[in-house]
Amino acid sequence: MDSQFHSSEVAALFAPAQQLAYMLEFEGALAKVQGELGLIPETAARTIAGLCADRKLIARIDLSAAAIAGNPAIPFVQQLRTLVKAVDPEAAEWVHHGSTSQDVIDTATMLAMRDTLRLVRRDLHPLCETVATLAQTHAQTPMIARTLLQQAMPTTLGYKFAAALAGLDQIAARLAQLMRSGLFLQLSGPVGTLTSAGVLAPELVAGVAVRLRLRPAPICWHTNRVCIAEFGTALATLTGQLGKMARDLILQMQSEIGELSESSAPGKGGSTAMPHKHNPVDSVAAVAAATTTPHLASTLLTTMLQEHERAAGAWHAEWIVLPQLCSLTHGALLSLTNAFRGLRIDSQRMQANLSSALREIAEKELPAATRDLAAAEARTHAYLTQRKTGADSDG
Repeated sequence: MDSQFHSSEVAALFAPAQQLAYMLEFEGALAKVQGELGLIPETAARTIAGLCADRKLIARIDLSAAAIAGNPAIPFVQQLRTLVKAVDPEAAEWVHHGSTSQDVIDTATMLAMRDTLRLVRRDLHPLCETVATLAQTHAQTPMIARTLLQQAMPTTLGYKFAAALAGLDQIAARLAQLMRSGLFLQLSGPVGTLTSAGVLAPELVAGVAVRLRLRPAPICWHTNRVCIAEFGTALATLTGQLGKMARDLILQMQSEIGELSESSAPGKGGSTAMPHKHNPVDSVAAVAAATTTPHLASTLLTTMLQEHERAAGAWHAEWIVLPQLCSLTHGALLSLTNAFRGLRIDSQRMQANLSSALREIAEKELPAATRDLAAAEARTHAYLTQRKTGADSDG
């Protein structure tokens, strides 16, 4: 029932096959750098890295024993050692050398988070540009503003869109920052000190991080979950802004308002009992996701309360929450993009609603109402110009 709210692309990142691919990528990079630094024999490093690079290996590893083992890394490492042993018995003892279960699982999670961010940023940009175009096109389209759901004073549709766009731009900047500096390798060993690498620990962490395109963490973060919490709250914030925009669209679709509507298609937005209805669909999906993601993000904040050097349960709860949060966020983004790309705007209905409201405004307030329209247009153009200037300078 909930598949309509999720992103299949993001869900695939957390599926067993892709998680295995990430775990193999970690083990391959670890062995390769350890070999280069002389921490394990070079021949063993080549054997391990070579096997880990073989995608066919994914189908040969079964994680069904994770439930009894306690985490998927345990059966994964055991089976990887068996596969390496079949090729080179001496190399098998160097698999996963100096690492621990949480290192491989956290790094696989980070790789999934990185790829989630790539998808979200890829699809957030066209939504922003669509909204920016609508703001420019309708900078002079008058409508009545509504405060506390009541008719207030005049504004323009373009200004409404520009204000919503500003929120998306803020979040886009935060996501870019996370992509640059918020995705860390986890490589710390059993109790976080990476003792097996000795004085070469910083070089080992830096080398593996480079190969996995993650940042080298300056110290163990087994129970310091700030990076996970920041990522989760950023996604929930994005979904919240998407939900706000979707809810406004839904309100303007109401029959008695009739200013906006989603695109129509066979079977879209119908009713089993009232065939005359044209219900919102894409915007409803975005609101549903935005209603759910704050609770998921708050769970990630709760999971920060982790015991000593390794958590008993709080870390594991992240595995439940993160895939849903990532998938719902991207799903909401895709839904709202569909809504805005097919948006139907009834400017005549907006003018009629505005005229009706103006009749209720005292005569002495009418000059102010005219000034409100001019200010809305000016501020729309000002924001769009500022935004373009900033984009040009960044480029």
